[in-house]
Amino acid sequence: MCIKRPLQCPQCLDKVLSSNLENHIKHECSKRFVYCYKGCGSLLQEIDTDSHETLDCAKRPTKCINGCGVSLPYFKMAEHTQLECEGRITGCPNRCQAAMRACDLKSHLRYCDYTLIECGAGGKKCSRPVRAWLKPPTTISAGEHGKYILDRCWQHNEHGLMWALKCSNVDIVVAFLAKVYALAVPICH
Repeated sequence: MCIKRPLQCPQCLDKVLSSNLENHIKHECSKRFVYCYKGCGSLLQEIDTDSHETLDCAKRPTKCINGCGVSLPYFKMAEHTQLECEGRITGCPNRCQAAMRACDLKSHLRYCDYTLIECGAGGKKCSRPVRAWLKPPTTISAGEHGKYILDRCWQHNEHGLMWALKCSNVDIVVAFLAKVYALAVPICH
């Protein structure tokens, strides 16, 4: 048999010299089967690799849909967007019903009205949310300074602001003062 004789490739149907047919079938044919070059394990025809790696491959690079700027393999993106992403929407662990981006949670917790605060005596049984330590003023003169007045623990006759001061919890002190004195913005950052 002549080595220059053209033969038809059984996969792509192209004409190939008989001397080159075996090499063509194993290494050059666009219809030969190869494993994904990105390593996902898919077996596909060489001609489909670009499309696969762009659209279907589990290991294709994908940008986070939450806009955090992270680029990960597609198969890791669901876990990232649900558990790790700073741009995901999350609820307050204090159950205040606020929804925010995960990157804003720490800032929210600094002033959340549902943060549990002990009374000034440090009584754990007297713990209640910040908002429960505040009550609307009962008289006109009491309400002249702000929206709320401090409520005291019935057992120790102390309020949550005293606990925040004793613990040097500046964020909670500011949260209390902002409500008692009706400050539009916290007095420190």
